[in-house]
Amino acid sequence: NLKLVKIEQQKLEAELKTLKGQLNPHFLFNSLNNIYSLALIKSEKVPELILKLADLMRHIIYESKENFILLEKELEFVQNFIDLQRIRTSEKTKINYTIEGEIPSAKIAPLLFEPFIDNAFKHGLPGSVTNDFIEIHFDFSSKNKLRFTIANNYSEFLIPKKKNSGIGLENVKQRLKLLYQPNEFDLQIDKSEQTFSVSLDLILK
Repeated sequence: NLKLVKIEQQKLEAELKTLKGQLNPHFLFNSLNNIYSLALIKSEKVPELILKLADLMRHIIYESKENFILLEKELEFVQNFIDLQRIRTSEKTKINYTIEGEIPSAKIAPLLFEPFIDNAFKHGLPGSVTNDFIEIHFDFSSKNKLRFTIANNYSEFLIPKKKNSGIGLENVKQRLKLLYQPNEFDLQIDKSEQTFSVSLDLILK
């Protein structure tokens, strides 16, 4: 029995490693290109953005090796990720990132939110520019629980169909099922003609 449990654990660890490796590799190259564009015009933002990118890559390569990491570290990653995504957005785009309640000293599976945020910037922008928006919110009002919500403007007609479209969202679903019990999370994804929204309720470790 112990041997079977060990084999099953190794199988799960291998599957998790594969899923982590599927995270969007293009983000690094896009960020470097955007920073390069700012460097050409001698923007004062360049040194700070390079540091943010370095912190972000350190988190992906080293800190997220564990199945569960400090929530505070994951939220630092989210902040850096959003800051780097902002580079390519119009100043007219409404990007609202908020945290409600006190961040608890808890652990969480790493890189759960990145695909949803990346999806919002990739598919929500550009729309009509004046109506472009992304709303990202973390709620820690309930003890040992978080609620993550994200919404963005959306249009089927403006999004080209890609072969690998949706892989990031399926990745998150699989990782949640592997790392959490069914009663420990609730993921809802809704799509209307103009809005794409996600809500994730999660029990913290």
